Amino acid sequence: MKVAMRSLFLALTLLSSASIAQPQAETTMPLSRAEALLPGNPQDSSYMQRQAVMPSGGMDGAMMRMADMCEQMMKRSMAVMPYALAAGIGLGILLTLALLLLIVLEVQWIIFWRRRLKAQR
Repeated sequence: MKVAMRSLFLALTLLSSASIAQPQAETTMPLSRAEALLPGNPQDSSYMQRQAVMPSGGMDGAMMRMADMCEQMMKRSMAVMPYALAAGIGLGILLTLALLLLIVLEVQWIIFWRRRLKAQR
């Protein structure tokens, strides 16, 4: 346990020191998340300025692609949800039926052995 705690502490320490040591890239015009996600009006002058400042292949583009990818994954998982729910319900019904059949078999088995033991006496 102590070894695991020490290795966890060491990993966290190294990770935090590595993130501090990396140089921070400065942007000339910081954008809030809401501003970055708004499509904007092409006639708006601030929209044109933002488009000029934001590099198309930079970190903002990567973040937007990652957000799009996450949105697509969420849509796919939400589309599969009814099928997964139906499969879970079907599996539950099958397990319940199997349990009921096992109980019926146990009762029949007890009745069978009771009759057989009475017949031997």
